[in-house]
Amino acid sequence: MKKILFFICLLFCSSGLIASDFDPTERHNVPLQESFSKGSENPSVTIVEFSAFNCPPCKRLAAIFDDVLKDYPEDVKLVFKHGVPRALELEKEAVLATWASGQQGYFWEMHDLLFESNDRSFETYLQYVEKLKLNKDKFISDFQSDAAILSIENEWRVSSCLGNYGTPNFFVNGKKYSGELWTHERIREIIDKEILLMNSMGNPQYEEIMEMSKGEDFLCGKKVFKIVPSLSQARFFVDEILREEPFTVIGETNSIFGSVDIDFDFPKRSSMGRVMIESNSFITDSNSRNRAIRNRILESNTYPSVSFQATRIDGIPEKATFYPGQKYELKISGELTIKDKTLFETFDAVLEIIDFSTIRGFATVDALWADYGVNVPQPPFVQLIEDSIRLEFEFIGVLED
Repeated sequence: MKKILFFICLLFCSSGLIASDFDPTERHNVPLQESFSKGSENPSVTIVEFSAFNCPPCKRLAAIFDDVLKDYPEDVKLVFKHGVPRALELEKEAVLATWASGQQGYFWEMHDLLFESNDRSFETYLQYVEKLKLNKDKFISDFQSDAAILSIENEWRVSSCLGNYGTPNFFVNGKKYSGELWTHERIREIIDKEILLMNSMGNPQYEEIMEMSKGEDFLCGKKVFKIVPSLSQARFFVDEILREEPFTVIGETNSIFGSVDIDFDFPKRSSMGRVMIESNSFITDSNSRNRAIRNRILESNTYPSVSFQATRIDGIPEKATFYPGQKYELKISGELTIKDKTLFETFDAVLEIIDFSTIRGFATVDALWADYGVNVPQPPFVQLIEDSIRLEFEFIGVLED
């Protein structure tokens, strides 16, 4: 078939596809890793499919790809990768079952059985093991192995890196396709066009195509998210007895600056830069309070900022995977500086990945005024001012260009 298409290209590519039609910005570097594959050993077209077993459209597309491989036995290779599932835990065990079966050469057979049935239980997987005549002990050992988890999480990281949000989607020689109601005719149209283009380029190897690809990366590697002051806020809360009634003084400001480094390949290596708050910008319910905070409490002319330098982040699991919609509860420890005193504090925090370019964070800590040498004046109509102050940071970070 390759030879036939090559001669067709020689005859018609002057009015059809030629090498100059290859747009590297449309192509993404999609690593094959050790993912399971089938089809041609020397393909013109490599399709990398990101799928999920609890996704009905994925089941339909799987059947189409089976037919396509029969239509193009010399031209097409299909590589299966586990996409980012919405029902993570439910999908996870099904994925482990295919990986464990693949260690005995039966990945695709287990793949087909999982798409045929919606029954998701370990007992069911063991029934499939018996049906496929696999070694049960080896299957269980592989199913429970760290190697299985690592392989799957590596595929999920690649999926996030490529901007996949949901399934199914697939890449044809690095060019992404998603969001359609796929038909046999449409898939064949894509493949025929790609074969002609590859023939016009001299049928480069997949690795060569990947080296030429310059498509955008998304959630992979280390990314810097800059705090957006207009969408963020720093607050303090101080409880007092005002005119014999409980009252909480709240100070707020949007003058908060800083950045968060998120490492999507190795989340535990993520870090937080210095967060700065302009000390003269806090606004309360009273102008007199505002003046007191600036002039007498924080002495803003001398100490223009309150800052926090994180030195440690705890709570990110060793094998964490960051992708949109995920949220982690953390402990962020570091040096809090108020006026001329710097002390070690630990904030309770939540980090959420909103989408491919936005994160949301929240952090809070209780501290003591006196520890920072802060003198809070107590006017006659205030009967009590608590010794502690609660600080909160709430921020939106956007991906830095």
